[in-house]
Amino acid sequence: MTIFLVGMPGCGKSTIGKMLSEKLDLPYFDTDEIISRMEGDTIPKIFENFGEPYFRLKEEELIKNWKLHNAVISTGGGLPCYNNLMQILLSKGHVIWLKVSAEILSERIMSEPNQRPLFADKTKQETIKTIKKMLVDRKDFYQQAPIRVLNDGNLEDVVKKIIVKLYSL
Repeated sequence: MTIFLVGMPGCGKSTIGKMLSEKLDLPYFDTDEIISRMEGDTIPKIFENFGEPYFRLKEEELIKNWKLHNAVISTGGGLPCYNNLMQILLSKGHVIWLKVSAEILSERIMSEPNQRPLFADKTKQETIKTIKKMLVDRKDFYQQAPIRVLNDGNLEDVVKKIIVKLYSL
């Protein structure tokens, strides 16, 4: 079983992904971590040094060449929204959208702004405005995920809901 987690930055893909991989006894991967290792730099530095289009190209290369099966994979927040990657994810495994409100996303992102290049140096108001715009822009992509789960903060419940939905397919 190959599982791709998609959703906005701060929606819990990494945290839920690790927990889900433990429960299902599957290896866990994070596309941002893989790209960071391949490039020998952090995601914020890759954005700073080469720009977002370069990073999106690296995401595309990674997903188009993805060969691993039976794993849980957390994707970058924008990954399914570029270069037809959502369709590729759907063809390679189960895609799960972790949904979170703009208010909760802004709280999470503001707690670690330097780790998220699209939110670096933004005020709280600018962060909320950016999140709301991104939610509108990305919704059509995320909605293509056959499984959708609200991550309201109770992580164990979210993982249980995902497992139930996966096994009811």
